[in-house]
Amino acid sequence: MELDNKIKVSIVVPVYNAGKYLSKCIESICNQTYENTEVILVDDGSTDDSGKICDRYIKDRRVKVIHKKNGGQISARKMGVKDSTGDYITFVDADDWIEEDYIEGMVESLYDDMMADMGIALSYRKEFEDGSYIDIKPEKGCLLEERIYKRDEFRQSIWKYYLDISDIRRHDIPVSVCLKIFRSEFIKANYDYVDDDVTRSEDDLTNFILFVKAKSVGIRYKSGYHYVKHPDSSSTMRNNEVEHVRSYRRAQENAFSFIDVQKIPLDEKEEYKERYLIDTYYGLMIGAGGFLSGLSNKYLFPYPQIINGSRIMIYALGSYGKALCDYIEKSKRFSLTSASDRMVRHTYTSNKLVRGTAIKVYSPKDFIAIPSYTYDYIIITLSRKYLVEEVENWMISNGIEKNKIAHMDNNLLRKDPFKNNLSLMISDN
Repeated sequence: MELDNKIKVSIVVPVYNAGKYLSKCIESICNQTYENTEVILVDDGSTDDSGKICDRYIKDRRVKVIHKKNGGQISARKMGVKDSTGDYITFVDADDWIEEDYIEGMVESLYDDMMADMGIALSYRKEFEDGSYIDIKPEKGCLLEERIYKRDEFRQSIWKYYLDISDIRRHDIPVSVCLKIFRSEFIKANYDYVDDDVTRSEDDLTNFILFVKAKSVGIRYKSGYHYVKHPDSSSTMRNNEVEHVRSYRRAQENAFSFIDVQKIPLDEKEEYKERYLIDTYYGLMIGAGGFLSGLSNKYLFPYPQIINGSRIMIYALGSYGKALCDYIEKSKRFSLTSASDRMVRHTYTSNKLVRGTAIKVYSPKDFIAIPSYTYDYIIITLSRKYLVEEVENWMISNGIEKNKIAHMDNNLLRKDPFKNNLSLMISDN
């Protein structure tokens, strides 16, 4: 099939208090090389000027604006999907932006001797406010090809590279819903399986359900999607861990209930549930690192070698790294000796990682020079396996002992994080 503009693409943008970034986002969507599009801006009860910014673009005949009471990202996306008229639907977050050929490339991912239920881009750029960025891409050894995969291939391809049972950190297929395009009839028939009240794992849950229901998936490596990470973004905020755990438990219950009613073999149902548990741990790692770390009273979960009393250094101060620093210090079970991050240019002392406690934060250059006798383990808290490997190789090449670099025990991550830890269960009441 030849690429043309016969396929209409609806681009849904959920908007909530994104005024600082919104114009760049909308402009990038309106300036696409692929012309047959409609843009649906869903203002989810914004309290800043986001709603007014959306209204400015109504003059573009392709743009439709919906103002609604705040109900969360899933409800905003659902409303946009319901109001869409395209053959395919894709999502862009209001603080992100896309390159001019992004939609054209996503449409290309759907073509073969058939039109796929969904298309996926495997890479994107994560940008920071200081102008730096990281190109997120599949792991080395990813064997996915740029073609359409059919249902009978999913176990050895799509599921292996999306939720790898053997490795929590392996996400060759990105978690974000924004890097995917869905056949309109397909997503409209299945989106209601997703609970609107899930607030901190909505992409994980949506992807999981749609992957289970999909009969065909197209793969593309290049995307041109720019994910902007900033202090006000929901994925950057250090959310209340109680709320985060509560939302993940709700998402897990939603996923399991969905699986239970599917007309598939029992062994396949159990496999899906095990894969979702892996995804649950990944989400808790990012948003509730303290809860995750406290799942054992004998060692630092999921690092069984790090027993009580160990002296720990943390490398990488993203959401998980900061939560881990906070937990280690406040638990009094371990000793947090120092931390580091590639963004640290000059070594300094911080009382922000752990409120009220002074922690030495080293530049990478100073970090690798710390004498090995002053610590027992280094934890690299990056969320991608290939990035962990790159940092570990850098450390070893600079004289750090390999046995002092702690890794997650994947066998510990194949169990239900809530089932056997009743004292840590969070009531919904």
